[in-house]
Amino acid sequence: MKTLTMMLCHTILGMCSFAHAQTPPNVTELINKLPEEMMRALTHSQRYEEYMSQMVQMFPHDTKKIDKDYVQIRKTLQEASLRAQRVQYVLSMDMNNDGEVTRDEMKQSCAINSGNHCNGINEILTTVDGNNDQKITYQEMRTLSKDDLRMVEHQHATLHTLLTNEPSGDGVLTIDELRTQADRAFALVDTDHDRLISEDEKRVWEVVYNKYQRIREAKIPDFVLDPQDELHVVGIYNAASQSSEGQPAAAEVPVRVNRPNQKVTLLLTSYHPVRWKIQAEKGTTISKIFFGAHDLKRTEIFVNDEPFKSAHPINVHYAYDIKGINFRTMLRSVKASTQRDKIESFHGSYAAPAEGFTISELSDDPELRYDRLKVAAPNALPALTISGSLEGQYGEYKISGALVKKLPHQLQKSVYVADEKKYYALGDDGIAVFDEEGVQETTLPLSLDVPEPSHPSTLAYNPKDKTLVFFTLGGNFYSYHMPSKKWSVVKLEHLDISSLYYDSATGGYVAVVEHRPSFLLHLDQKGTLIKREPVDFAKFQGIYDIFDVGNRPMELAVIPFADYYVYVAGSMQRVYVADSMQRVYVQNRKTGDVQLAFAAE
Repeated sequence: MKTLTMMLCHTILGMCSFAHAQTPPNVTELINKLPEEMMRALTHSQRYEEYMSQMVQMFPHDTKKIDKDYVQIRKTLQEASLRAQRVQYVLSMDMNNDGEVTRDEMKQSCAINSGNHCNGINEILTTVDGNNDQKITYQEMRTLSKDDLRMVEHQHATLHTLLTNEPSGDGVLTIDELRTQADRAFALVDTDHDRLISEDEKRVWEVVYNKYQRIREAKIPDFVLDPQDELHVVGIYNAASQSSEGQPAAAEVPVRVNRPNQKVTLLLTSYHPVRWKIQAEKGTTISKIFFGAHDLKRTEIFVNDEPFKSAHPINVHYAYDIKGINFRTMLRSVKASTQRDKIESFHGSYAAPAEGFTISELSDDPELRYDRLKVAAPNALPALTISGSLEGQYGEYKISGALVKKLPHQLQKSVYVADEKKYYALGDDGIAVFDEEGVQETTLPLSLDVPEPSHPSTLAYNPKDKTLVFFTLGGNFYSYHMPSKKWSVVKLEHLDISSLYYDSATGGYVAVVEHRPSFLLHLDQKGTLIKREPVDFAKFQGIYDIFDVGNRPMELAVIPFADYYVYVAGSMQRVYVADSMQRVYVQNRKTGDVQLAFAAE
């Protein structure tokens, strides 16, 4: 399974096999060595000269090289300048010239200066009056607030980053070295070397960089385990919502740990703050406890009725269900932080049961492993080709994820009509017609005989009667008969269709209901519902990794072939999918067997 994007291999290196390509070490190493500011700036389309100019501007103009001493001197001077400004500002309200400023003097100054100082009085007293005696001494004037110090640190963060990643290793960065780094960064994205980052190159890079950032940010510095410790995870959204009398219950969650002769580390996650009441049975050693919550400050942890002083708050995603992207995100943090591929057990519930949870044994559930997906080898898959967007690049793909042909991004949601060698895609004014290079030739305007479509589905083409069709929100079935150039619309069953494809096996169509695709819809050529075919998602390994079972709906496209269905989970039609994982499955229509053909994290 690939941890960055397979398109990194194709467009940047041109040397990786797609089915099981790993992130090339040299590319990962290069990204690691380049300053984040350089990487982030590449998400904007621009020419080489503009990018280089922007990067050079990060380098101070008053020196030819920077080192730690230079950065520290700049910080010290800026802090001194802020102190001088603060002293000058406050002393301007010193009415009796005694070197101190009281609240009354501030009010008098405010009145005299027509309110110029009024808005800042409370802020000054709050941030500067250290002993809260309602007056500001000279020493207090010179004391910088936390906000001031954060501002100074932020302004010098770029210099710190540049210096940390300087290429020579001598602790000194020159302007020439910065230009070399910027040149390497641009070349990483400008794969056709035309000194311009195109829209397609930008999309691919955004996917690459966002995935890199997600993997890097998953690592939690303080999340460290002892090698011999078991790691058990408990996750909830909140404590029990009501007591037996219908009154709000105490936010307490009992957790009984019965692992004799074992050292146990607990990871406790919740959305709302709770009081975790851990009961360690005889012979069980609680080594460490890590906890994550939306409100970390209010979370309390007790072990055997005593406050547990070694509990560590960490920024980890809560998960209360083993199915869903939240659990997958939590596992990613475990993997990145501890280098462990699995956790020993998971106990979760939306609302914690009144009796709490019991940890007494190890679990062999494969879902507790981070690297548990088994992607089929390309030669074990049927030779099928699909069109869409995988990891930012729109094109034609083998179902293994191998790119067959790049397509321009404007052809998203298009269908190809081989007889005419044209692409057809839904547009604002009807159906746009493109040549094979993605150049729009004309538009098939929407007739006044049919209403304006609302939220249309994907476009499908029936080659038997040469008709282009799509659904709209609420179940209107639009069709355009190409030989007669006539539009028609039929109001059908109230269905919100998100995926629609022609089915060569039946001469009709296969559709998926938006957001909650628990079955396939089989339609005839007029769009009439013939039958519903249930989908057994238990056969689809890893499909629950990419959406939130409770909140985030699944995006699913189902493409029918004569003997197979191809399922694309995660957005296939959007060109920009940098924020989502994807899965491609192939199912034998006769046997129902399912293979995982492609998985992108």
